[in-house]
Amino acid sequence: MTIFEQEIFNEIAQDYIQQFKNAIETKPIKRKSRGRSDFESVVNASGNLAKSPRIEITDNELNIYVLGYIDSLIYGQPPQKINTTVFEIENWMNSKGVEYSAVSVLDNLQQYGNSIFQKFHGANSGLLEDINLEGSINKAKEKLILKKIKEITYGINPN
Repeated sequence: MTIFEQEIFNEIAQDYIQQFKNAIETKPIKRKSRGRSDFESVVNASGNLAKSPRIEITDNELNIYVLGYIDSLIYGQPPQKINTTVFEIENWMNSKGVEYSAVSVLDNLQQYGNSIFQKFHGANSGLLEDINLEGSINKAKEKLILKKIKEITYGINPN
């Protein structure tokens, strides 16, 4: 892969990451919690997920990695599949400004799943559905076509 091609992959990745961060930081997700009416809130408690994207570009791939708990924000965490601790829940509650018993919260999660799971029952919450890379992909295609035209016209390889 040429430096030019790596830069194109990087531009697409940066577009995705910006849209990803925007969704995490601003998009309210519908939720349901046992004993409460439906509500909406963003999933950005600590800010760690929005800061987590990491890019890896290989010879023929672009990979973007984020913290593993993204799945629980898209599909929810079902009961009995909660892999968190009271300490982690206390940290989460502190970052959200919530005052409950962390033990009670953990018990509730293990019995009913998280609020996203309670609302969507394992279906997609729509958190990342608005991400659209069509514009950056079309721009990448245009750059590749222009580069190829220059190579054919001028017999050069502009990197």
